[in-house]
Amino acid sequence: MIITTRYQWAIRLIVVAIPLAAWTPCPGQDLTTEAAAASKDDALSETEPVATRGDRRLTPRSKAPSTGGIQYRKRWALVVGINYKATDRETIKDGGTSRELKNAENDALAVAELLKAKYGYGQDGALELLLGKQATKEEISKRLGQGLLGNTEEVHEDDSVVFYFSGHGERGAGPADEKRADGHPGFLLPIDFKRLKVGEREELFETSAIDLAEVVRLLNKCPARHKLLILDCCHSGTVFQIQVTGAAGGQFEHQDNDPTLFGERSLQAVTASRDLASDGQGQDKNSPFTRSLLRALNAVPPKLPRNRYYFTTNQLFHAMRAYLDGNLPPKQSPQCRWLDDERSGEFHFFPDPGASFVEEVSRESRQLLLAMVPSTFGNWWADEMPWFMPGLRLEILKDKLESRSMADEIDKDKLREAARQSVRRLEGDGHLSAPLRMRLNHLKTMLQLDQQKDRNGQMHSVVKTLKASVETTGKRDEVEAVDLHYLAVLQHKLGDHAEAQTNYIQALQRYEAEEKISLLVRPLRALCLLDLGMLELTVLNDYAEAFRRFTEAESMFGLGSPAPFKVYCLSKQADSLRRDGITGPAERRMDDAIQLTEAFDPKSEHPLTASAWKYYAWACMEQWKFPQAAEKFTRAGEILSLPANLNRDECSIDRFHIDHGLAMIHRFQGRDDLALEAYRTLTPALTTALTELEARKVEVSNFAEVRSLLYDRLVNSLERQADCSMFGRDPNYAEAADDYRRALLKVDQIPKATRDQVRKDLLYRRAIALSLQDLHAERRTEVDAARPSASILQLARHLRTAADAIGSKKSDPLKVSLSAALAHACPGGIEQDPKAPAGAPQPNLSDLCKLLEELRETSRDFDRDELERLMFAYKFLIELETPESDPFLKIEYADMLLRLCQSAIHRAAADPDVLKYLRPYYDVAFLAKAKYQPDRVKELIELVWEATTGTPYHKPKTIRPVLALYLAGGRCHLLLDPSRGTPTMFALDRSAEDLRRASQSQWALSCPEDLQRALRRLDLKADQKVLLIWRDPVEGIGTRIPSPSLPGLVERPTAEKPITISTALEDAPEAVFPFDLRSSFYYQSTPEQVIEDIASVKLPPKPDPHQTAAGPSTRSADQPRTGPATQFKRPEDQDQAASPSPPKS
Repeated sequence: MIITTRYQWAIRLIVVAIPLAAWTPCPGQDLTTEAAAASKDDALSETEPVATRGDRRLTPRSKAPSTGGIQYRKRWALVVGINYKATDRETIKDGGTSRELKNAENDALAVAELLKAKYGYGQDGALELLLGKQATKEEISKRLGQGLLGNTEEVHEDDSVVFYFSGHGERGAGPADEKRADGHPGFLLPIDFKRLKVGEREELFETSAIDLAEVVRLLNKCPARHKLLILDCCHSGTVFQIQVTGAAGGQFEHQDNDPTLFGERSLQAVTASRDLASDGQGQDKNSPFTRSLLRALNAVPPKLPRNRYYFTTNQLFHAMRAYLDGNLPPKQSPQCRWLDDERSGEFHFFPDPGASFVEEVSRESRQLLLAMVPSTFGNWWADEMPWFMPGLRLEILKDKLESRSMADEIDKDKLREAARQSVRRLEGDGHLSAPLRMRLNHLKTMLQLDQQKDRNGQMHSVVKTLKASVETTGKRDEVEAVDLHYLAVLQHKLGDHAEAQTNYIQALQRYEAEEKISLLVRPLRALCLLDLGMLELTVLNDYAEAFRRFTEAESMFGLGSPAPFKVYCLSKQADSLRRDGITGPAERRMDDAIQLTEAFDPKSEHPLTASAWKYYAWACMEQWKFPQAAEKFTRAGEILSLPANLNRDECSIDRFHIDHGLAMIHRFQGRDDLALEAYRTLTPALTTALTELEARKVEVSNFAEVRSLLYDRLVNSLERQADCSMFGRDPNYAEAADDYRRALLKVDQIPKATRDQVRKDLLYRRAIALSLQDLHAERRTEVDAARPSASILQLARHLRTAADAIGSKKSDPLKVSLSAALAHACPGGIEQDPKAPAGAPQPNLSDLCKLLEELRETSRDFDRDELERLMFAYKFLIELETPESDPFLKIEYADMLLRLCQSAIHRAAADPDVLKYLRPYYDVAFLAKAKYQPDRVKELIELVWEATTGTPYHKPKTIRPVLALYLAGGRCHLLLDPSRGTPTMFALDRSAEDLRRASQSQWALSCPEDLQRALRRLDLKADQKVLLIWRDPVEGIGTRIPSPSLPGLVERPTAEKPITISTALEDAPEAVFPFDLRSSFYYQSTPEQVIEDIASVKLPPKPDPHQTAAGPSTRSADQPRTGPATQFKRPEDQDQAASPSPPKS
């Protein structure tokens, strides 16, 4: 080594190998014990939240509910109920008459007991109950004032206060519909209220009653942060006419659990009626309003996410509406509004985590549940049971089925039997209206088993009669909403998407109009919103609008929505967000959906619960979280394999889908052979299942739906089987083209709603595979090369033209648009030979380049398929050679490709196996940069670090030389950045096997002579180290070799051993640097001193005589790792050295 300083002492060169453990440390970190420990802690701190959330998702019922740190200091309540019994009022002078109530005291008692038992009220006298004779004006007023709620010494600003009243309410003197001029809208009547005789009638003696405005004033004055007034009495809605802070309050619904709502003050009211309120009928123990309140307080907690175990007043009221609708007198209209003008906070309910909440499966609950059933196995209801039409859903409910749980109610066979019972009942009714008779005929048509194979024929028949009904009516706005809704659903399934969208929107408008007459149509309006969302999500690709529909459908009943409906809506919201590139909120919604399955399936046995886990797994797949996806697929598979589900056709289809997902995980973790093997096992199994289904079609009640879903699985698996050959590390475009062909042969059998889009994408991808098969003609054998490829090129052009003719490009999802642009970029597989004769056709890259340019400006996150096709497009452009190839443009493409790789590995931070999948793309970028800008070694070193560690590259804290090793294009590349001087790259004809053997043996490979000279010229300062980047987990160089039983780079997680990101990336104990660096330097020290200084470069004791050099032009003979240790000196001092001469290069 040449030393330019005047010092007479030698500067020691210390070569340090960077360990590749747990993705850290980066090059800029010192390899001290403290630094390594800090790196490990940092890595854990980054991954721990994900792992924690993953654990909670896998075992949602094992962790105690949490409020996320928000809670009241104390909860106060005053509960009043008065029946106004004559015996309780007989001592009141001038009491007048009063209508006796039956249930008001029962209402108050039930509310008080529930608040104490399950909501933490009543501790230390914080809840007071006044019933009957106790509820005098004096006692009520005292507790509203200084006695309880207004006691400023006891009630603090971190408390909450609720006042519940069940009894009589009155407007006061004057006509009932006349607003009082003095601004006092009404009064609450205590047990001792009085009336005055005025002519022939009695009028309330107002001073004996409780002024509602005074109640609001006292509550507003109360220091508690949140105050809630619940009034179950006549004229209670007039409370919203009171002006508290200069402006009347209003209705403003917070749909989500926004933490800021808890910190802001609020005064809210929930009232039973603007006019007359019902006290209940017959054997009812509670009024309809309070009964709905009690049911909602019991029904909401099981539907809460375990990490947000609380809910707001508005969410409670949404749940109450589910029980109130259809059970109230026409003039009773409950309300939930603010009494102040701020509307910035909300009263919160905190269920006791130890309390047991069992939702009563009441008639109303059951009615709402069945009317809104979106699915029984996780598919869209119209794909599972198209006979369960909107117009007859509520009719079916009249024949009540016995059931033990809510899960029983969403069983397809029970629903079909209910439908048949409805047919029998309606057939016996001789006074059916024309619309109902038409719906009966539709139901009978769709339930006929002998026509199951021709389901499309049945649907066309029903569509024809529905259209005739519209034409007969003459005005579309006079057709009932349920008929327009069903017409839209069938057109949706039959592929008439424009008409379907129009009829969905008109059905929603009709539902809104009919809702003013009967609230019973609200569940069907929610279902119609969901159905329109499905059209926008799966066909029109309007993800933002689909998300809005699903959100509106879910929120119509708030937490009162049936849990299966809510789970389905949350899953579809997540799907919409994910497809729109919004991953974080999508994951949170799936987390909530999993938690909600407990509400209807506490034992985790129902196929809908399995479906939620499966949807969650696919959400993880889209985000490149493959180990987490594998866990969730496994959880879903366990449920589907329970004895009760084992022989159900739909469960078998879902198990196929799970196997499909697990095979895809193999591919995206770089295990192409295992993925291909899995798909080639799966597709025959699907074919066999179809054959067996045909043999028993008479026995299968929903044969057409099962057959269609199985074909959908088969086409999708053949498509992904082709992807293994198309996008794999060693692509086989001929195999890919053939598998796409096989998928196209079956595409006519899949649901028509998505058929055209799937066909279009398959045609483009087959055209690409055929084109690339010809473009890479040099890989063909001599026999193949002698065969002309004109027919292949002509077929590719024909496929592209056929795909262009399908549908509108504007509605294509991004992945299809990318396929189309790629197909046009390599039309017919034109030979891209720079020496091609003049006038030879060249590729049309304009569409592809324009699309890529547009996508560079977007801020959205690309999903898994989009990201893969984007990487493939840039790889194609880099590898494509034309006479006009621009080196600078190639470098730009390489940089964009690296950005996409970084995006993928960032999402898959917990899965180093993804490095193997990404390696071909890193290699293409490396080779392009090495070819067109070989002097930019610093950029290449950064690329090497990212490709072999999966972490961002950070330069060392101090400037120092770096030596990196990388395999690409079948050659070994050594990159030297001397820190001061000219960086250099050396390409050697060394294979991965050469390097593996050298790193695990006792014989080292020799460095090229040029590299040796460059190393000798390094101008190192005292204690300066050379960073050595060489460990490569993908090629198995310097890292632990995976176990033969484990297909990936990391061990698979188990219950006892969770996911680890460092298992295989830790240094293999026996690994050594494959090249002999000592032969590049002069040395004069003992071997022990050198071993101590370069401990990570181990020196085996003896050579391997069978190891030979691969080429004298690039290096000298391979060297044993034995010999004296190295103390490096200047060449001019060599004669004075007493140590042996260095080995000859």
